[in-house]
Order: sequence, then structure tokens, then C-alpha cells
Amino acid sequence: MAITLTNAINRGANILPVGFLAALGLGLLSVLFEEMEWIDRAGDIVLFLVAIVAIAWYFHGINRFRRSLVPIILVTIALVTKIAELGVEFGDPAAVGDEFGVIPTLVLILIFTVFAFRKAGAEVAGLEDEQVSDMYE
Repeated sequence: MAITLTNAINRGANILPVGFLAALGLGLLSVLFEEMEWIDRAGDIVLFLVAIVAIAWYFHGINRFRRSLVPIILVTIALVTKIAELGVEFGDPAAVGDEFGVIPTLVLILIFTVFAFRKAGAEVAGLEDEQVSDMYE
């Protein structure tokens, strides 16, 4: 497959949230083993699963080259999960610590993901599909 300018722009917009979710989901695996109660582990397990879904979506077919709402939805699921986990763990100061760092980061990633989605759409709206590289044939 020859990569076009439109494909390259969309791939750039999709890699940001997928890469972040992959790093966060895999990074929180260490916290998963430190938690003592299953209710505390649930949010980290969901985040790990969201990361796996994001990676699978990105590499399935030509999804990475399409302008899609899937990355926005996955980041939103991760954010809602951490907010719900904060609500559940709020009474336990030892369990609630990682949410205070993760939630603001997820909010920023959601903002950047929405911005990249909108910007990619605006950039490709007036483009003809010029071929950028033949290296994907």
C-alpha cells in the first residue's frame, strides 16, 4: 500500500493516543500487583485492557490510516475508569494516590487527541491524495 498524505496525517493523529494508552496501561501493571483488594485492581485491569484494545485496533487492517473516533472513545473510557476508581477509593488515602497523577494526564491526552482529530480533518479536507512514499507497497 502506498502511503498518501491523508494516510500519513491520520496515522499521526492516531498514534498519539494509542501510544499513550499503551504506555499507561502497561506501566500500571506494576501497580496492579501492589494493590491488595480486587476493587483497587479493577481500574488498573480495565486500563490494561483498554491499552490492549487500542494496540489491536491500531494494527488491525488499515485502521491507523483512517480518521476515526475510536482513539477518542478509548481515552474517554480510560479517563472515566480512573475517575470512577477515584470515587471508589477516595476513603483510602493509600489506594487513591496514583489517580491524582493519572487523571490530569488523561485529561490532557484527551484534549490533545480531540485537537489532533479535528486538525487532521481540517488538513485533509482540501487535499488531493498525493503519494508520499512507495515504501509500503
